[in-house]
Amino acid sequence: MIPYQNPTASLYRALVRKKKLVSEPDFLLDLELEEILEKSYPIIIRKVAEYTEAYNAWYKFHADVERSGKQGQLNSAEQQTLLDLINTKDRIRKELLEL
Repeated sequence: MIPYQNPTASLYRALVRKKKLVSEPDFLLDLELEEILEKSYPIIIRKVAEYTEAYNAWYKFHADVERSGKQGQLNSAEQQTLLDLINTKDRIRKELLEL
């Protein structure tokens, strides 16, 4: 199974670094990073939540496929669902990094 990785922390760190809000974001807790972003860029917090939702939907789909033993055997509708989930996740991530 694909190990679950919460995307929020790494996105917060990357965005704080990109916006040059602090010099050493690697030494801050996730909550501290969120607070820094919330003060300076509240829209980023909303977009990270949107991305996390899309990521979780993509992850759940993979977990369900693995649980059902259908890896590599998706029908056309399932393949389209997977592509839609990937495209949504990637689009939101791109939008987020362009903020």
